Amino acid sequence: SLGQSHYETKNYQKAIHHWKKAVQISRKYGVVSRYRTLATNNIGICFRKMQQYDSAMVYLEKTRLEAIVLKDTTWIGIAEGNIGDIWIIRKDYAKAIPYLEKDIEISLKFQEQNNAVSSLAQLALCYLELKNYEKALHHY
Repeated sequence: SLGQSHYETKNYQKAIHHWKKAVQISRKYGVVSRYRTLATNNIGICFRKMQQYDSAMVYLEKTRLEAIVLKDTTWIGIAEGNIGDIWIIRKDYAKAIPYLEKDIEISLKFQEQNNAVSSLAQLALCYLELKNYEKALHHY
C-alpha cells in the first residue's frame, strides 16, 4: 500500500523502495504470489516512468518469469504488453511485435478488451513505423 501511495504521488523512488521491501520479504519466506508479481511489475513501471528503461526491462522480465512460474496467464499478458511498450519507447518496433501479439492473444482469451485494444493500437503503430502499411491497417 505504501508503494502504491508513493506511486500515485509520483514519488517513484519511494514507491520502488517499498515494493522492493515487499519482494524481499516474499523471497525470504520463499513465497511466489500474485502480490509479489504485482510488486515486481510496479517496480518496472516506476523505472519506465523515470525513463530508466534498462532497469524497467529487468523488472518486467522478472514479472513475466514469476507469472510463468505461477501459471498466471493474466500476469504473463500484462508483462508481455509492458515489455512491448519498452521496445516501442526504444523505437525497436520489430522486437515489440511478438510481445504485443502475445498480450493480445491472452487478453482476448480472458476477455480483457481494454488490454487487447491498447496492444492492438500499439501493434498497428509498430507496423506503421516499419512501413508495413498492410499489416498496420489490418490491426488498426
